[in-house]
Order: sequence, then structure tokens, then C-alpha cells
Amino acid sequence: MKFLATLAAIASALAFSSAQAVEVTGGDVAFGYSTYTDDTDVSKFAVTGAVEIGFTPNLALQFDAGAHAFNLIDETGTNLTLHGIYHANEQVSFGGFYGNDRLFGDNQDFYGLETGFEAGAANGELYIAHAEDSGFDVNITGLSGSYGFDHGFTLGGSLQYADFDGGLDVTRLGATGTYTVNPAFDVYAELGTVKASAFGFSNSEPYFGIGAAMTFGADRGATFGRRGLFELLPGL
Repeated sequence: MKFLATLAAIASALAFSSAQAVEVTGGDVAFGYSTYTDDTDVSKFAVTGAVEIGFTPNLALQFDAGAHAFNLIDETGTNLTLHGIYHANEQVSFGGFYGNDRLFGDNQDFYGLETGFEAGAANGELYIAHAEDSGFDVNITGLSGSYGFDHGFTLGGSLQYADFDGGLDVTRLGATGTYTVNPAFDVYAELGTVKASAFGFSNSEPYFGIGAAMTFGADRGATFGRRGLFELLPGL
């Protein structure tokens, strides 16, 4: 909780020292559906949103919220995340985040560090996160990037790896194609695989996803992508 308290203190200090400079610099609202190709009953529909508030040209806060409806278990999980952001320059940003996933009335806190860059048509992100719950810890590493081509097409890829207390490893690898309908509206499709390994056994499952996003403010909306365990597994 010290991490969250630190972010809150930074936010308070910025609010008092730069009250007249506060402005919404970007954000987005997105809708997505994903499922495993071998079993479409294992599916997820998600509605997520983000807004970034700038206090100075270099300092900002980003707030994320999401609802994830899981078809197989007929339950909806929620996610809230706060990012503290330092824009080193127009291309490179650094951040720290704290968030909470909630499902079945149970709360899962997570926190971590992140960095991202945007250079012309290319952009990328790297983050590390740690989640804690009764009885186990989870360490997550995520890497993603994309490159924009002519006529509104963008190709991207992502890799996420999670270690659940050393007993279970989950790896998600995906490739995404995005088409920009207009500067404020994108549609995308994703293909990938999820591999789980535990106690010497492993299994891989292919998945696909589709979605749309409406952005405002900066070209890519908010600076950083979503975090949390709900973002690790498609469908479930």
C-alpha cells in the first residue's frame, strides 16, 4: 500500500501546485471480445476506458477502469488502475502503477513499473508487475509494440509472461492488426496462443479477439495500456 500512498501524495502535490495547468491530455473507450478457438464457450467481453490528466508537460496521472464479462463462469470482473507518469520527452515516458482486480467478491492488488516510447510510426511498451493474494504471489512481465503503415493499417505484437509462485507459468503471445477508420476510431483483430505449464506438464491453446476503440486527445489516447491479471488471459 505504500506504493499507492506515494502515488496519491504525488497527485495531491501536483493538484495544489499546478491547479491552473491541469488538463485532460488523452484517453480512450474500448470494446473487445475474445475466445479460444477450440472452445468458444470460454469467452470474454470487455468494456474498458482510460483518461490521462496532465499537470505539467512532464507529469501526468492516468486512470483506467474496466469490466470483463466471463461467459464460462457467468461472472463479471472489474479492474481499476492508477498510473503515475513522467514524460522524459515527446518520445519516451516512464511510469509506476497500482491497481485492483475484483472477481467473486475477492480483491487482487497489483503494482509495477512501466516504460514506453513513440517514434514516428513505431511505438512500444515494457512493464513488470507483482500481484499478491492470500497464499500466492504472481510476477508478470509484458512487452508490446506496433508499427503503422500507409492507409490506416497497423501491425503489432505482444508477449506476456506470468509466474504464479513458481508452480504455474502462463505465456500469452499475440499478433494484432488494426485499421484506423478515422483519427478517433480504430477496429482491430488479434490472433495468438496461450501456454500454461505446471509440474512438468504444459498445454497451448490458440485464441482470437476482435474489438474497437474510440480515442481522444493525443494520437494514441492515454500513454500506457491496461494492466492486471484480467489482461493476461483471453476468454477467461
